[in-house]
Amino acid sequence: MSDPKQQEQAFLRRIKSTLDANEAQLDADTLRDLRLARHKALETLQRPRRLWQPVALAGVAATVVLVAISLHVMQSQGPVTPPAMEDMALLTTSDDLDLYENLDFYQWLELEKRNG
Repeated sequence: MSDPKQQEQAFLRRIKSTLDANEAQLDADTLRDLRLARHKALETLQRPRRLWQPVALAGVAATVVLVAISLHVMQSQGPVTPPAMEDMALLTTSDDLDLYENLDFYQWLELEKRNG
């Protein structure tokens, strides 16, 4: 049995001779198109690859997705309204909170004074 490397070289020689024989049967236009395609493929291999382009495109895509999600969430929540001034006064006061716990009672008492 032959060495695998020798078998591979023999296989490649048979392929090359078959391709060369088939090339001789091709017309001039097909040969020219094949030559142009070969040169284009070789130029592509020789050009440096720009790795930043896919990364930049991924960043732009992620930004677009985040903006779209943010806009959707903001629209679904409706307009943001500031708290009422009474609520702000309640939240910022340093008074005793007992008054606010019994606010219903004091409101009722005020109504009774006005009606009575």
